[in-house]
Amino acid sequence: MDFYDYFLHSIDEAELKTLADDFANPGEAFDYIGKIPETYDADGVPLTYQPGYFANLRLARELEPGELSTYLIAPPETPFRVFA
Repeated sequence: MDFYDYFLHSIDEAELKTLADDFANPGEAFDYIGKIPETYDADGVPLTYQPGYFANLRLARELEPGELSTYLIAPPETPFRVFA
């Protein structure tokens, strides 16, 4: 079975979290990440964070044109977290 991974972003945390309920069916996996650190101190403790909130979505189907278009971002060069 093929899976399609999508990277999501929103400035509104509650709005992004509501998508988890929309994608809780078989063949769907929603992974809420939240804030992603941007800079760290010498001990690896986050100092600053990227703006907004992030999530990953894995589907057993491709998204329909326009579906989730307000949340989709380009795949990061180095994702913070991915599906195994």
